[in-house]
Amino acid sequence: MATSHISSLDMLETFGPQPVPEILARSGKEERSPLALEVLLATEGDGESLREAVTGTPWTFAEVANAADAAASIRGMRAPIVLIDQDLPGSRWLETLRLLRSRRRGVCVSVLASPQGSAAADRRLREEVARRGGFDVLFRPFQRADVLSLLVFAYAQCRISWTRFPRVHCADVCATGS
Repeated sequence: MATSHISSLDMLETFGPQPVPEILARSGKEERSPLALEVLLATEGDGESLREAVTGTPWTFAEVANAADAAASIRGMRAPIVLIDQDLPGSRWLETLRLLRSRRRGVCVSVLASPQGSAAADRRLREEVARRGGFDVLFRPFQRADVLSLLVFAYAQCRISWTRFPRVHCADVCATGS
């Protein structure tokens, strides 16, 4: 029996955020659409490139400057998805991750990181983030497909409470030759 493979982009097209309906886009009102999906962003300097990656989708970012503000902000979120900088001022990613997980059950925290210098080092960081209860790592420079894929999977995790299955990353497959 043949099995079909569903890629993360297929998942995005099928289950992910859809563009805001034209009627809402044309309304000219400042109020946010009820379809908007807010992501908490705790970083310095990545806001613009991440906003570009989600242009045309309902995803929006609420930016905070530090771990304490992030912890205070996650309580009221429908789907607590947080992107934290690996080196957030005043708090390393692991400290921020622990703080956020202690404040809200089911929070999906992904780490924004610069490439570590090799595929093996990138894989070790991903493994460490997963081992510590984080959701994933998003490496700079950010690619639209990677950002949207991560957000869709994190949203599914938060809203449907799926068990997190390890994601296969191209770098892992290419490095192992499988």
